[in-house]
Amino acid sequence: MKNSKTKYVCFIVIGVVMVIGALAAYRFDIVALGGGLMGGGVVLLMRAISALNNPKAAQEAAIEEKDERNVAILHRAYYISSVVTMVMLAVATVVFAQMGHLAVALCFVGILFVQLLSMSVAKAVLNRKM
Repeated sequence: MKNSKTKYVCFIVIGVVMVIGALAAYRFDIVALGGGLMGGGVVLLMRAISALNNPKAAQEAAIEEKDERNVAILHRAYYISSVVTMVMLAVATVVFAQMGHLAVALCFVGILFVQLLSMSVAKAVLNRKM
């Protein structure tokens, strides 16, 4: 647990440094990245401290996380989310192509192919493992 707490503190420090440096350089896109890293580190650190303060609740949460029913529900939710994302990308591709923005439409087509390819590779790998 100590190692993970150190890692979370490093996330916070790196996020703070990124935010300060980006504000000094007027790079507001990096401010958002640093803020996200800093916020994520704070949340993870708070969870680790909470687990140390209440080990019984942490153990129950770990059991709940590995419960087969919850894992099945999570996998189903990921699948539905993936299908919705593919449909939205396909609709966006058609909309941008009709508007004459061919470069954007081709980017969306590329994203669709990457998603389909990654899903196919993941399915093949998981079929070999199981």
